[in-house]
Amino acid sequence: MNGQYIAAMDEEKYLEKALPYVKEVITKDLDLKHIALMCKSRIEVFPDITEKIAFFEKVPAYDKAMYVNKKAKCDEASSLQLLKEVSSILEDQEDFSNDALFETLSAFGKDKGYKTNFVMWPLRTAMSGLPSTPGGATELMSVLGKEESLKRIQSAIDLLS
Repeated sequence: MNGQYIAAMDEEKYLEKALPYVKEVITKDLDLKHIALMCKSRIEVFPDITEKIAFFEKVPAYDKAMYVNKKAKCDEASSLQLLKEVSSILEDQEDFSNDALFETLSAFGKDKGYKTNFVMWPLRTAMSGLPSTPGGATELMSVLGKEESLKRIQSAIDLLS
């Protein structure tokens, strides 16, 4: 019931209640409203926000087994290869908005014959270190920004190497 109530809340009222929890966790210069709104349909009570968004501040330590996803047909080796391939593409990417990133990565995947989930799973894992997040890979990258996203991809490459 709480989750449904929160999801149905007016955006302004929701942000008034959610932002204090976001500010409790995030000290970086990120779009806090966007982060709060990403959680709106994914929480039962407002304190749930803090655990769902902590990765924006710092990626938690995680095992490289996180890159194994049978549904996406990803394993550690394919994830490593994919992250290396997209790293150079993302370095050249000027528009780091969600839509532009999704378009670029989708085109890359089509060109290589990869399914979307095969491309996005390793990226989302590199961004968050978590099995589930309040947003998809490109949305997380757009919030984190180019520099931080590339840093996290490099850390993932190092972990998998």
